Amino acid sequence: MVLTIWENVLVPGMLQTAEYARHVLTRHAILMQSPRDTEDTVRARIQRQAGLYESGGRYRILMWGVPLWVWSR
Repeated sequence: MVLTIWENVLVPGMLQTAEYARHVLTRHAILMQSPRDTEDTVRARIQRQAGLYESGGRYRILMWGVPLWVWSR
């Protein structure tokens, strides 16, 4: 798997913890007035992370530091 990600606002989906993803998805659903399928989406997102642990993968992830700094407060 080759994964190239650029994200300047949020932690990329495949790197999010369940808690972080739950918060982001809940806020997005409220903002967009969309259906709340948060738990199913969080579960699917975490399952996709399994690919990160398979051998032979190459990853290029460029992320601005602000998402890490803001959420660590």
